[in-house]
Amino acid sequence: MKDLTLLSLPISEQEYRKLPLISYSDLSSFVQKGFRSLTMEKFQNSGMSEGKILDILLTGDKNTIAENLAILEFDLPSDNIVAIIQNTIQALKLTKQPIPKSLTGTLPIAVTNQFHIQAKVLGYGQSWKPEILIKKIVDEGNIYFSFYLENKDKQIVDFSTFEKISDLIPELQLNPYTNDYIVCENEDIEFYDQLKFSLPDGEFKIKGMMDRIIVDHKNKTIQICDFKLTNEDEEEFEIRILKFNYDIQAMVYNYIIKEIIKEDSYYQDFIVLPFKFIVIDPDTNSPIVWQFPDLDVDERIITSYGYPRKSWKSLYKELEFYKSLPEPPRYSRRTMENNGCNEISILKNVYPF
Repeated sequence: MKDLTLLSLPISEQEYRKLPLISYSDLSSFVQKGFRSLTMEKFQNSGMSEGKILDILLTGDKNTIAENLAILEFDLPSDNIVAIIQNTIQALKLTKQPIPKSLTGTLPIAVTNQFHIQAKVLGYGQSWKPEILIKKIVDEGNIYFSFYLENKDKQIVDFSTFEKISDLIPELQLNPYTNDYIVCENEDIEFYDQLKFSLPDGEFKIKGMMDRIIVDHKNKTIQICDFKLTNEDEEEFEIRILKFNYDIQAMVYNYIIKEIIKEDSYYQDFIVLPFKFIVIDPDTNSPIVWQFPDLDVDERIITSYGYPRKSWKSLYKELEFYKSLPEPPRYSRRTMENNGCNEISILKNVYPF
C-alpha cells in the first residue's frame, strides 16, 4: 500500500493559501461577484466559520485542534464590534502602524482613527458623539481585542458554539448513514484528512485542500468527502448546491485527484468515485450523505430548472483572463472589448404573426 500523502503538498494551511493558483473558492467568488471578486476582501460568515470548526474536530488530532482553534471563555462582543476590531488590526498592519496589545490606557491616534473609519464603513454608531463611539468599542471589545491579536491566525470560536458543534460528532460516528465515512475499521481502507494538492503545470493551474479522502486499497477506489454544516434541514441540501457553488467544488476536487494519480504507478488504476457531501444540521442532527452526479464537464450542463450552468473549466478561463491583467480590473472583459460602450440587449420587438 502506498501512502497518498506522498502525492500531496507537505505544507501548512497558511502556506497553501498563499500559493498563486486558482482554488474552488476563487471560482465560487467569481460566479457570485464577477471580475470584481478579485479586488474584494473575502468575508467569512458565521456558517462558514462553524463549518471550519466541524472540519477541524472531525479530521484533526489534538495537536491540530490546538494549532487551529482558539476557544473563547467569555462572551463575544457584537458582530459590529468584532468586525471593527478585526478590520482595524488589519488596517494598522497594512499601514505598518504600531498595534497596542490591549485597549487599556491612552490609545494611539492611529487606532482611534481606524475605529472611526471602520465604524463608518459599517454604519455603526454614526449618530453618537465620537468619544461615545470609542468608549463603546473599548468597553465591549477590550478583552476580544487582546485575544484576537494572540489568535488571529486561528479559527476563533466561543465556548457555546464549540460545545454545539462537538455534540454533533457522536451522531456522525454512530449514524448508520455516515459511520463508514467517519470511522475506519478496515485494514484495507485508509482515511487521509486535509491533504493539499496542486496542479501548477497543467492546463488548469489549480489547487485544492480536501476534508477527507478515503482510499480502499483492496477495491482500488478513492472517495473524496466534504463535511458540510448547514443551517437548513439536511433533506434540503440540494438547493444549497447551486446557491454556494458546491458543484464547482465537487468537480474541481475530483479532477485534481484524477490528474494527480494518472501518472503514479501505484494509484493510476484506482477509480475516483463520485464526490460525496456529508451534511449535518445542528437543529435536526440527522446527517445525510449526498452524492454528486458523475457529470461530463466538457459537455453542456443544465439545472433541473432548465437553466444553463457554466462548467468550472470555462469559469477558470474567464477568471484566468482577469488575473493575467497587469492591474486589478476596473471593467469587465465585455466592456473593454466594446471600448466602454455596451449594447443593451435585454429588450427587443415582438412582431405579430
